[in-house]
Amino acid sequence: MSINNISLIFLSSILHSFWNILTQTSKNSQFFSGLKGVWIIFMGIVALTWIGPSIWNRELFFWGAVSGILHGVYILCLSRAYKTQDISYVYPIARSAPVFVPVFAWFLLGENLDSLTLIAIIIIVIAIYILHFDGHLIRGFKNLWQAIQHNHLRWAFYTLIMVVSYS
Repeated sequence: MSINNISLIFLSSILHSFWNILTQTSKNSQFFSGLKGVWIIFMGIVALTWIGPSIWNRELFFWGAVSGILHGVYILCLSRAYKTQDISYVYPIARSAPVFVPVFAWFLLGENLDSLTLIAIIIIVIAIYILHFDGHLIRGFKNLWQAIQHNHLRWAFYTLIMVVSYS
């Protein structure tokens, strides 16, 4: 991997962490998220203008609009989750989507999952479970189920669903 690619990944992770912290600490996280959404739309228009009309077609705009709507709902769900729960609790649930994307790709699109992918999925699911474990196996499952049913934590799970959807 080139140094440019690594630098872009590093920059992306820093910016992602930064806006998550700003969203969580903002007095009105949904307003902040709305402003961020407007900025993203503006940057998308600038990028499409810069690239030029050579790649513009109906399919691009359709899937771009669907992805944009799902991403917008994701941002609002995430800001709502941050308003109701601590970032250290919401973020691991909401951002565990990389586990579920291949599972849904396998289920809906017939993708093949190799053994390393399955091992990674199992490890991440165990890590999510450990958040609710409290040192007791049965209580941990009960706590996880209560977290899923809890109104405030539902927003973290809705966020997870949105990330899987737009991915």
